[in-house]
Amino acid sequence: MSRNILLCLAIVASAWGLVYTNQKQLSPEYTIQWIIQDEHIFLQLNVTTTGWVGFGIGEPTSGSMPGADIVTVSVVNGAATITDRFAIDKIEPSVDSCQDWKLASAQETNGRTVVEVYRKLVTNDTTQDRSILPGENRVVFAFGSSDAFAYHGSNRGASALTFYGTPPPSIDMSDPTLESWFLGSKDFEIPAKVTTYASTSAVLPFQDGPFHIIGFEPVINNATAARVHHFVLRFCATPSEWFSYFLNDTADQDDARGLKGQCPGQLWGWAPGMGPYAVPDEAGFRVGPAAGDFQYVNLEVHYDNPEQTPGIIDPSGVRIYYTRNLRKHDAAVLVVGDAYARNPTQMTPDSIYKFEYDCPEAATVKFIQQDLNIFGSVLHMHAAGKQAFTTQWRNGSMISTINRIDFWDFAFQQTTPVNYVLKTGDRINHHCIYNTKGRSGVTVFGHGSLDEMCMNFLTYYPRLPQLTDSCGYVYRNNMTLTTYGSTPVLTDMGLPLFNPSQRDPVALEAILYGSAAGPCAADTYTQTYITTSAIEDIDSAACLTTISSIALAFIAVFCM
Repeated sequence: MSRNILLCLAIVASAWGLVYTNQKQLSPEYTIQWIIQDEHIFLQLNVTTTGWVGFGIGEPTSGSMPGADIVTVSVVNGAATITDRFAIDKIEPSVDSCQDWKLASAQETNGRTVVEVYRKLVTNDTTQDRSILPGENRVVFAFGSSDAFAYHGSNRGASALTFYGTPPPSIDMSDPTLESWFLGSKDFEIPAKVTTYASTSAVLPFQDGPFHIIGFEPVINNATAARVHHFVLRFCATPSEWFSYFLNDTADQDDARGLKGQCPGQLWGWAPGMGPYAVPDEAGFRVGPAAGDFQYVNLEVHYDNPEQTPGIIDPSGVRIYYTRNLRKHDAAVLVVGDAYARNPTQMTPDSIYKFEYDCPEAATVKFIQQDLNIFGSVLHMHAAGKQAFTTQWRNGSMISTINRIDFWDFAFQQTTPVNYVLKTGDRINHHCIYNTKGRSGVTVFGHGSLDEMCMNFLTYYPRLPQLTDSCGYVYRNNMTLTTYGSTPVLTDMGLPLFNPSQRDPVALEAILYGSAAGPCAADTYTQTYITTSAIEDIDSAACLTTISSIALAFIAVFCM
């Protein structure tokens, strides 16, 4: 064994008395390693910079910087400074009243900064810290070129890490029954206008089924990514004239105005910040020729071209993963809120607006005949959005918050794994709050890039037989009414109820994160630390990578 490897062993053993068992490269410049022990998390941040280094637990649902719990470290002339911070906006994070992140070691060597920090998984500070929970946690990271903490510029990013516990479902690429098919824009030339909704229709090629669709992967062209606002993949009950207009081709939806039979059922949606999505193991979206299954799909791509630049060609789309091995349940999507973007309010500049919609008890008793298991939620607004959340009520009592984002950021929309049961007679209330600060004109609700929306897409099983895809608000004939079904009509419901039928307590809008911290609790955890800066003749960054590889190889040989 070489002298450097021996030194590496000494360094790791001295720093924690532990060997890191997990590693993730967050960017070409930034690598993180971690281990969980004694209800603490121990992190090593290894970054190509001689400036400050930052890492944070992001806003729990979206993963954005606003709403994040952040630690920053600077090393100046061998002396390190660590600061526990929190962010509530896209400005310099505030210093936390309780300094819960602790420093174990820090070093600058050969243009890299390597720091080791630790903290309790759950601290006593509930208003300026984020708990590090089992399963997937949204994270943010950044670094600077100077020792003084300052704006990071482009040196920042976001990701998702499972520090411990069970990770979310993923697409099992090793499954021999897994097949895939790509549906995308047919080298579509984005029109030289601000907002374009383009559609591409197709008959699913896997018709000798039935099959279950079990995953979706966005395929975004890097050259045109800034123009792609969002995707919506819908299924169509029949090959209508509207569907047929876009069959095996991509065209502007404005060219199909007046055609009948738009596809109502949403399968999947993508917006910036979202990655591949896997359906839980017990469910799948059923495809096939049998009654109740679907065969026809339409991909809607919303393009944003604010400079109205001509000649931009986009081939972006979605890769659909499917299997012939049917799962236990058929899945579907239910949209709550203002599902058709019909709110007539004109929001004036520099104002706060609050809206609430419900899917009332009187509706759920009509369309829910058996318990619905909700396993996913996508909250959706546009750029003026500030906060969104959905509550569930039963027998007059609130029993859950299905999903919530207190610090909305359009660039950080996610499919949130959830686990709730919706029963007949339940009520669902959906809230959206907007801030029109800095806008020059009124903001309306609609389908444009600068318009607003207020929706929550709930994925569930088992699929409702009548293919209901929405329940909530619709504005019609100068009335705010309640509707459910695949089209915004009331005749199949017979319930011209004012919407919302019941409002939630205003206190639910309160945002606690970022408020004054309570009493700080001392962390009595102690270890004997020796800083790596005492070892001057090797590259500690390469060292720690080497020792991790040795440790994993040892585990593979002797512990498996």
